[in-house]
Amino acid sequence: MDIVGYWKRQSQTTERIGEYTEEKVVGLVTRLLGLNPKKTLLDVGCATGKMLSRLRARRKTGVDYSEKYAKKARKKNPSAKIVVAEAAELPFKNASFDAVLCHSLMHLMDPAYAARVVGELERVCKKGGRIVIGDVPDPRTYPGGKWVYRLRTEALKAVNKPHYTMFSPAFFKEKGYAIVAGPVNDRYYAYKQKYSKPRK
Repeated sequence: MDIVGYWKRQSQTTERIGEYTEEKVVGLVTRLLGLNPKKTLLDVGCATGKMLSRLRARRKTGVDYSEKYAKKARKKNPSAKIVVAEAAELPFKNASFDAVLCHSLMHLMDPAYAARVVGELERVCKKGGRIVIGDVPDPRTYPGGKWVYRLRTEALKAVNKPHYTMFSPAFFKEKGYAIVAGPVNDRYYAYKQKYSKPRK
C-alpha cells in the first residue's frame, strides 16, 4: 500500500479544489450558524484564524491551545479576541455567544475528551443560539470505507498521532445534533440549536 503516494494525491486534489471548497465551507458554516453582522461568534480550535477571518459577526472570539497559532490568528483577525485555552475548559461565562463553531478539531481527541468539549460548546452557547461541529467522519460507517480507515490509521501511526479519532455521525446524533454532508467527502457537519429546558 503506497501511503506516501496516496497522501500526495490527496494533497494535490485539495489544492485544486481549495478556493472553491473554501467558499462552499464558509457558506455552509454561515448558514448553519445563522451568522449575520449582529451575532457574536466563538471559534473553538481556530488555529491560524483562517476560517474565523472569513466569517462575519458583530464580535468574534477565537480559541486555540497553541500560542504559536494564536499569534497568527491575531494577525489575521486584528479586531477579534484570540484566547489560548483548552477546548474542554473554555474561559467564558455560560451563554456568552450566539454562534459556536468547532471545525476540524474533534478528530484530535479521544471520545471522553470530545464529550467534555461538546459540553463546553453547549455551555457557552446562548439560548436560541447555534452550535456547529465540522469534522472527519469514521469511514467505517459507509460502504467500502474500511480500507480508508486502515490506510489513515497506518499513516497516522507513522507520523505519531495516536489520538486521532474518526467519529461516526451517531456520536453526535446521540447528543441531539443533526448531520449534513460537507462540500467535500471527507467532512460532515453536526449542528444544533440550543433551547432552554422547559420550566416546571
